[in-house]
Amino acid sequence: MQVLSNCELAVGLVKHTKKMDDGDYKFLLKLDSKYNFLLNKKNEKKTGGYLVVEIVPKDQDSKKLDLPKSGDKVMVWGAWVTDKPKGWHEIHPAWKVVIQ
Repeated sequence: MQVLSNCELAVGLVKHTKKMDDGDYKFLLKLDSKYNFLLNKKNEKKTGGYLVVEIVPKDQDSKKLDLPKSGDKVMVWGAWVTDKPKGWHEIHPAWKVVIQ
C-alpha cells in the first residue's frame, strides 16, 4: 500500500459487503460526486467507478461493529491508499464507518 493521506472522509452508497479470507470486511462505495477525487483510473476500469473500503475488525470495538449493507448511505473515515498490486485507490483501513 502507498499512503496518500492518513485520514480522509468518503461519503456514498454501499454496493455490497463481503468478509475476506483474512477476516477483514470489504465493500464498494459509490461516492457522492464531491468525493470523486478519491478515485483514479484503475477504480474506473477495475471496480466500475467504486471506491474500495476495508474494515479491519481488530481496529474496531467488535461489540459495536455495525457493518453496512447494500444501499446504506455511509460516512467513512480512514487512510486513503493506493493498493499497489491492483493500482486502485482505497480507504484501508477504515477507522470509522457511520451508517446514516
